[in-house]
Amino acid sequence: MSSNLHCTDNPITSSDTSLKLSDYDKNPLPDKPQLNKVRSVVSLSGTPPTLPSALNLINSNDWEDKVTGLELLAQIVTEQSVHLVQTTQTGSASAGSSRQPATNLSSSAPTLILTAETLSQAVQAVITECRNLRSQVSRQAVQTMGSLFQGLNRAMDPHVDVCIRVLLSKTGEAAAAFLRDEVSVIMDEVIQHASPSRTLQALIQHGIG
Repeated sequence: MSSNLHCTDNPITSSDTSLKLSDYDKNPLPDKPQLNKVRSVVSLSGTPPTLPSALNLINSNDWEDKVTGLELLAQIVTEQSVHLVQTTQTGSASAGSSRQPATNLSSSAPTLILTAETLSQAVQAVITECRNLRSQVSRQAVQTMGSLFQGLNRAMDPHVDVCIRVLLSKTGEAAAAFLRDEVSVIMDEVIQHASPSRTLQALIQHGIG
């Protein structure tokens, strides 16, 4: 019995296989599920992410949730127009300084009303995760710290000292050697957006003093 099975119409050549593998390399499947979680949080709610939701994720026990929360926090402070208010002794909020919207923000960008107490909570949460032993979390925390300075500018002045101390400590950790280049980039963000006098004082005290 003879077989007439021939596949001559569309033969698969080695070059075709290489092309497919090359295309796959250029567009690999996402290997960071936390990025998908960020998109799902925004799309399911239909509204911009909120600071409480980001802090809840950062303070969770799941490392992927932590990364998602840190990414959300970075998104909030860089994509929303921030208005910082001061809390009086009676507990009421009084008008404070407002950050001018960045040039890449549209006129319809949502406004974030931020109290000094809430900002302190956010900064402390980020600092805690900078010390996280899981590299994915600590890396994102360092990046988010840079976003805080980029998005909030001088509103971060009260936190310059502790942030610089944490960043400098990361450069001295043998286990965090992979972060040194990123820490250098984030340090530039701090210097660019924070008060020069506070930045210099912190560098002298914790770094070059």
